[in-house]
Amino acid sequence: MDISCIIDDIQPASFRLSEQDALMSLFNHPLVHFYQNTDRKDDFMPTKRLQQALVLALKEFSILLGHVQKADAGLDRVAVDRNHINNPEFTESFSSIHYSDLLSAQFNWSVWPDGVASAGATVAPSSDGSIKLLSVHLTRLADNSGVILFCNIPHYIVDGFGYYEFLSRWACVCRELSFTNDKSNNIRAKNVSEQSLFLFDRETALKSLQSQYQLKPLGPLVNTIFKKDSVASRLFASLRYTSRLRITSIGMRLRYGLASWFWIPAEKVDLLLKLVIDDPTCHLSKHEISNYALVTALIDTAFVRAQRQMASECSLIAKVASFVGGILAKLLASQVANEHILINMVHTRHHLEPLDGYYFGNPIFLHPISMQTKHVAEENAKSSFIRLALTISQELRSIDGPAARGFVDMVCANPSAHARFTAFASTASSALTVVDERSYKMDSVDFGNGGPAWISGIQLHMPNMVALFQQPAPMHNGIAVFASLEPGIARLIASDPFFSLFAKLL
Repeated sequence: MDISCIIDDIQPASFRLSEQDALMSLFNHPLVHFYQNTDRKDDFMPTKRLQQALVLALKEFSILLGHVQKADAGLDRVAVDRNHINNPEFTESFSSIHYSDLLSAQFNWSVWPDGVASAGATVAPSSDGSIKLLSVHLTRLADNSGVILFCNIPHYIVDGFGYYEFLSRWACVCRELSFTNDKSNNIRAKNVSEQSLFLFDRETALKSLQSQYQLKPLGPLVNTIFKKDSVASRLFASLRYTSRLRITSIGMRLRYGLASWFWIPAEKVDLLLKLVIDDPTCHLSKHEISNYALVTALIDTAFVRAQRQMASECSLIAKVASFVGGILAKLLASQVANEHILINMVHTRHHLEPLDGYYFGNPIFLHPISMQTKHVAEENAKSSFIRLALTISQELRSIDGPAARGFVDMVCANPSAHARFTAFASTASSALTVVDERSYKMDSVDFGNGGPAWISGIQLHMPNMVALFQQPAPMHNGIAVFASLEPGIARLIASDPFFSLFAKLL
């Protein structure tokens, strides 16, 4: 992709990535967007215009043109140099698969064209150690029936909100270009967005948070996961970024997640709320219980029960291996035996305001909640669900500005926190991470022919990770759950009697 027309506009810069960024440094944003050529236009999402718009949008996102370099304390920086540009990857392919085939299969991975994802769930350096900070793959479907757009940015650079801010800006520029001729396009290459509205400086965001809020102490479980030293975390923190990535890549081959989609209609979410509100143990109003808490409690309860069931069905050899693995996990990462950890990826971006621009980083709070797996197994599913829904609601309601600052200060004071979290997550096989993606600007990714009809993660993903999606119409009235789980777990969850009353496997 030719970006020579904006080279003169790229200012040299160096952005030191933060301790919060490092927590997510091993993972990608490998999201796939499906577009239908409803009007049968010959020039449906033309490649030339998409590339032109992408180049112009990159003037505002110069960090995506930089290179990740080693800085200090096990962290890194992104160096932007117009004489050493990290050129984004933009590829195009053509498929014999028709959009109607994808639609009739509800966009199931089994009917996707080969090679849609040009990047995997984890960041992978090239043979020379370089890391692409932007990868795009455009797949044109049979008979010009539609387009599949894959776009990836490493999580180290930005969270999901920022990812969709970038895609939305790219789409906006593309729509603007559709109303101009080729001559004016060349003029725009010098004039679009002279002043950036996006902030890449991590120190600015940190100072904003610290200046607004007093410090709030964190719970003991947070400190155990992010502060307590272990053999594995010391070893991991001592490695270069590219070495950590290669180890993670090997680990993903041994322990991976196989994705499934679950669908929970809005009326079923209402029934879940009624179950909680009507229970004698509930002391919260319905406005204090979020849909996130309800859906997360539903799937997490089924997840724990499925893991217990799978463990009981394992062979003797597998049980011995699991027992030995549990001992190693406790030694290497201080995992509490027989304890299930639910990690809520909480967005704290709103606590950064006011800032002079949109922060392009990772203002997240990884909030853990623990429970005894034996207790969940012995308790009936309804009771477990209600108890967990109330716990999640109470816990997450306590995450305010001071708590967000407390988390940031904690990871900043412990530069190896990212390695400790990685060591914990890679050995705590019973942990489940949940992120709510429904607030992202997914519906604004309209390049001039309408927004995506479906948005999906890739099928082979990190293990035990769940994301809540608000899909476009006609499935807008409900919550779509992307669940990347170790093989066999999704099948057991789908057959769970209590879970299946409210959700179905797509």
